[in-house]
Amino acid sequence: MESRLQWFRKHHPESRPLLVYEQETEIVGWISFEDFYGRPAYRHTAELSIYIAPENQGKQLGKRLLRAAEEMAPELGLHTLVGYVFAHNTPSMRLLHAHGFQEWGRLPDVAKMDGRNYSLCIMGKRL
Repeated sequence: MESRLQWFRKHHPESRPLLVYEQETEIVGWISFEDFYGRPAYRHTAELSIYIAPENQGKQLGKRLLRAAEEMAPELGLHTLVGYVFAHNTPSMRLLHAHGFQEWGRLPDVAKMDGRNYSLCIMGKRL
């Protein structure tokens, strides 16, 4: 928890909220809004990050959280949403495509994990 404190403090309900999905007092998923880029010209764009606990994946939680985030975005003054997704993460890619996100860019083999290279997709949606 200590390692995530700085990340948690970046979220503000009025501009960059963190929404959680709770089941029986346990957080099983979340979606966060974060600054896309630190310059004022980008204040109307936010990066979304989604996490669903493995045992709760495939239960439409990501869809619910993404829908809630999109509905909230105009109130936050947002016109554009972006997400960074590993190209091999088929469920996340499918979720974003289903909500009208498009691939705006691809960074080939920019990540290295477990001795393998992975590409990153930049997904975006204008609201």
